[in-house]
Amino acid sequence: MLFNSILFFVFFSVLYLAYWKLSGRARQHTLIIASVVFYSAWGLEGEGWWGLRWTAHFLFMVVLNYVFVVAMFRAGADTGRKKLLLAVIVLIDLSNLGVFKYFDFIRRILVDMGVAVPDAAEDFQVFLPLAISFYSFQLIAYAVDVYRGVIDEDHGFRRYFLFILFFPQLIAGPIMRSTDFMWQIDNPRINRRRMYDGLWLILGGLVKKVLLADPMGFMIAPIFREPQTYDAWTLLLAGAGFSLQVYCDFSGYTDIARGTARLLGFEIPENFKAPYFSRSGRELWGL
Repeated sequence: MLFNSILFFVFFSVLYLAYWKLSGRARQHTLIIASVVFYSAWGLEGEGWWGLRWTAHFLFMVVLNYVFVVAMFRAGADTGRKKLLLAVIVLIDLSNLGVFKYFDFIRRILVDMGVAVPDAAEDFQVFLPLAISFYSFQLIAYAVDVYRGVIDEDHGFRRYFLFILFFPQLIAGPIMRSTDFMWQIDNPRINRRRMYDGLWLILGGLVKKVLLADPMGFMIAPIFREPQTYDAWTLLLAGAGFSLQVYCDFSGYTDIARGTARLLGFEIPENFKAPYFSRSGRELWGL
């Protein structure tokens, strides 16, 4: 379910009307269910009912991480045990990310190098789950904050679940820290100014994505498919156009995410401001 689709417009309109008629835990539960539906829609669109296995996989990773986080809280002042639990969490999350994201890449390199690869591995195709990079690093960031003492109390499974699953930031971030989000869960705020700001962000994001990034991608795609048939100036302009396309694509999505979150009463960080002038990866993603 893409932000610039009619399906998302219908989905969010229904959610918005129901969400603000509720209060307290009912509102939080509604947002969790909506986030699961949002994530599941991606799998259903791609693979039908079989695509729901990716939702099950995502939920399993969240539950598994929470079990280790609770164990870290129970470890108390036992730094050695907390460090071991953190190491296990990081290993699990990075392994999960690595298998899905880099298995096919490594397999291709081995084949190109002439390394004998078993037929089963050569024919095996790994599907990349939606948002696996974002939620993996967000899970790790939360665990690190627990280890460092930035988070000194268990937020509870419901809040933890909502923090990781919150659908506006699933596709393109930002990768949030608990301090960015947790304090807002029990008291989301909305007023006329915030509503207008949210709508303005969504509109600006749609302009960047639909009117700039997508058409630009269609224009430069033929040049990158057959670069040998174009002169140097055309290739240079195509390279500049690609940089602009990437910016408008990511910036547009994050603007829509921030606007959607604001309409739900949440402020999430701006993580894609002047990315080409960032001096580090942390600055790029606003960490």
